[in-house]
Amino acid sequence: MVIVARFYPSSKTCSNCQHIKQDLTLSDRWFICDNCGVFLPRDWNASINLARYADGLSVKACGVVNADVATVKQEVKKSPI
Repeated sequence: MVIVARFYPSSKTCSNCQHIKQDLTLSDRWFICDNCGVFLPRDWNASINLARYADGLSVKACGVVNADVATVKQEVKKSPI
């Protein structure tokens, strides 16, 4: 699991060209990029950006994450059978 900063502009960033659309409001349900013209549902655009963000993280063999984000380690609980 990756925790993204609260104000990461996943909805305002174009998933095609990474242009940030500053004037996007919460009532805008469609993302239309002023730079490249991509036209997507706002949430779909955001989900692509978040997936790419998480996919872009690299984890070294020692478990060190090479990114400036917080991560949560999942512990496996072992119980006797």
